[in-house]
Amino acid sequence: MKRHLLAGILAFCPTAWAQQDEMHPISPRVSYTAEGFTNGSQAAYLGSLSAALDFDLQRLHLGRGTLFAEAQQLHGRGIGASLGVIQSPSNLEAESAARIGEIWYGDQYFAGKLRIKAGRHYADSEFGALDSAGDFLNGAYGAIPTAPMPAYPTPEFGVTLRAAASERLSAAAGVYRGGFAVAEGRFASRRTNCRVGGWRHSIGSGIYAVAEHRFGEADGAPAVFARWGQATGSRNPVANYTGAGVAFRAGGIGVTTIHPAIGRRETVCEAFYKWRATRKIFLQPDLQWIANAGGTAAHHLVGGVRLGVEW
Repeated sequence: MKRHLLAGILAFCPTAWAQQDEMHPISPRVSYTAEGFTNGSQAAYLGSLSAALDFDLQRLHLGRGTLFAEAQQLHGRGIGASLGVIQSPSNLEAESAARIGEIWYGDQYFAGKLRIKAGRHYADSEFGALDSAGDFLNGAYGAIPTAPMPAYPTPEFGVTLRAAASERLSAAAGVYRGGFAVAEGRFASRRTNCRVGGWRHSIGSGIYAVAEHRFGEADGAPAVFARWGQATGSRNPVANYTGAGVAFRAGGIGVTTIHPAIGRRETVCEAFYKWRATRKIFLQPDLQWIANAGGTAAHHLVGGVRLGVEW
């Protein structure tokens, strides 16, 4: 069923492109990401084909708001499982399968001051997200590792609300199936973005804080960021997390460290360079040093490269 859905979305995309050129009611996106990692003794290849459609329901005369649907086909394997790490070298790593990703409805009210999203989606796209950390490949730069929020590769049904008190201040809250609830406050200016939040789940509760600052407003302007998370509860596998980095034009250097409930702190140092051949094609070499992998005394030097193509 999922394979047929993915094929259907891909087949529909040329028609959607034609409609987009005329009316802009449907925005399709198809991308393929391929990557390879090695630690010198073993290697792994992972590929991801993704197709997404964004429907403007008002332009389609079907009401108001936006409907988003995504499907993904993942093949190959990641290197993280064989290394026994907690912070995977790749944020794409998951079991090979064809799967339905996010399907959600979103709308805004009161001149955009109130936004709602309802459906199957990733919580880390709404909570704790920082733009300047988005190009790092290690999975720890996505969802806060201490918080068991719905994140790739398993979105969950939920509802999120974000209300803006002013151009700079806003607050958000979300509730997801499985008992995960989160609330967050945000301060944002043209160069600075700060978020502080708290969450609760059956395995415990926790708080987090993230911040970033850009030294300019142009694309690729240098930026610094920091991320922190703390969790309570004996069933939470990660007790605390700290991450920080610098991003500049096409490169970045960062460090993340987590303290598992059992074992030593696992620390990852990452450096990458993202070269864009065109606006739709990029090549990204990446190097990571992993200390105390999985909370043990094992260390790994992992190198890889990612290729991304969009249509």
